Amino acid sequence: MKKYITLFAIILAIPNLNAQFVGDGSSSNPYQIRNKTELENLADSVNTIDNWSSGIHFKVMNNITAPVTKVIGTPLRPFQGNFNGQGYTINLAIDKPSDEYVGLFGNVYYALIENVIIRGFVNGGQAVGGIVGYSRNLTIKNCINTGTVYGNLVVGAIVGLLSFSSTTTDCINTGNITGNGDVGGIVGIIYNYSLIENCINVGSIYGISQTLTDFEDHIGGIAGCIWNNSVISHCANYGHIRGNFGAGGIVRHLGDESITTIKSSFNVGVVEGPEIGTGAIIGSESD
Repeated sequence: MKKYITLFAIILAIPNLNAQFVGDGSSSNPYQIRNKTELENLADSVNTIDNWSSGIHFKVMNNITAPVTKVIGTPLRPFQGNFNGQGYTINLAIDKPSDEYVGLFGNVYYALIENVIIRGFVNGGQAVGGIVGYSRNLTIKNCINTGTVYGNLVVGAIVGLLSFSSTTTDCINTGNITGNGDVGGIVGIIYNYSLIENCINVGSIYGISQTLTDFEDHIGGIAGCIWNNSVISHCANYGHIRGNFGAGGIVRHLGDESITTIKSSFNVGVVEGPEIGTGAIIGSESD
């Protein structure tokens, strides 16, 4: 009997999360996100129930001005749906300086995120982005970050770590981005058959590390570092880029340069750093 009472208590503790949203989650009738409470309910739903967001559609219905403090998606329960910001602005106040995978979305997997505008601030530890901390098989497009993003390692205005056939297209950053290493005006690290295309940075990108390690000198206008069959294409940097141990107007570190590509991209921003390891387009190639 005790076993059944315990099971019943667990069931009662799980809310009817679907009932919190207008819509049915289909492509023709997405769940509607109208305010901070509903956006944070989305975070609770994704972070609590396995695969809850898989294939589900969401759309933002108006500007969300009350500061959002919760992160959507964890390593065990990533966001796996379709999120359309519809060009509305979401105000963030995410302060998790010791955490990995921090942003409006912490972890995403096989997801589509589009038409999102961010303001406010995000502060995290590692894999930190204004919109996404860590991605696998993500498509993110037509998004803008105007907020401030702080982090330790792998920090980007749009995405911290863009990996495993993920794509970032038609995105813009105007905010200031600061971290110790692998810091980029669009993405911190782009990795493993991923793409950044038609993106622009006009924000200031600063590396603040005072100690040189393998990860603490990669400061770039578009990306800190690019690896493993990935591509940066038709991108531009207008922002101020500064790294204490090196910086690049487009990318600081080009790993395995024979199978990574930067094409049709340009920089007109000021790039500051030591003579060795700093360049208008690329700061350094593979070691």
